[in-house]
Amino acid sequence: MEIGLSEPKALLRGNVLIVVEGGMVEAVCAEPVIRLLAEQADGQYSLAVCQRYADLYAGHPAVKCAIYDEEETDSRRFRTILRLPAPAEKVTFRQRVWAYAKQARTALGEDHPAIVLTGYDLIRAQRFGICALKKPRVAVAVNHSLSPTQWADWRKFCEGLEYQSDCTVIVLGETKTELPAAKNLSGRLTARETAVVLSRCDILATTEESYAALALLVQIPAVVMGRFNAPADQKEFDGVMRTKELSPELVLSTMRQGSTRAQ
Repeated sequence: MEIGLSEPKALLRGNVLIVVEGGMVEAVCAEPVIRLLAEQADGQYSLAVCQRYADLYAGHPAVKCAIYDEEETDSRRFRTILRLPAPAEKVTFRQRVWAYAKQARTALGEDHPAIVLTGYDLIRAQRFGICALKKPRVAVAVNHSLSPTQWADWRKFCEGLEYQSDCTVIVLGETKTELPAAKNLSGRLTARETAVVLSRCDILATTEESYAALALLVQIPAVVMGRFNAPADQKEFDGVMRTKELSPELVLSTMRQGSTRAQ
């Protein structure tokens, strides 16, 4: 049986497959609602999550198993299939989380997305050589389709961080990106591995909503530079700054503010 998230939760029984439509941002923002559904299960059902970036749910206490491709999954294993459609674009991360909560007809207590990192995950961070790099560590992830002028701006930005501010720059991204950095891991990591690396960094500077969502997941500040058009008064999670300004000073200031909040 396939149902929508807005239908009565009483329909959920047995093994339930939750299909999270969309990409990495949706995988992150759906987590608080999935966690709440598991808390409300009361033994009536167990949850599996199907999503392209399902490795983010590996080891999650609310999720029995993580599945990457619905077409390769035997739907007969599940009594109920529950689909979470992606919320509208160009809304804040917090608005996406609450859009899922609205579909579920429920109020969230804790709405901040979370990930469960294991000891093995932290060993992987050491394998990538992150822990040996000096702090502060600034992760950078940019879109590979930037214009030549934008690439030049980002190169200057990375050089400014490393040489003027004495920061260690770590380059991330789904595709290989050539930027000046102490460590370039772009094009090499899964979503979960990227989250692990980010968890050992102090801040992320990015053009990518998906990587900003991962920074949110591991609770480090993120400066998102680009074309986001939501009004400034729309609520966003603490630590996420959206700007059109590309400067080492802004990133360092945001990082210091994040450190102050964490104390």
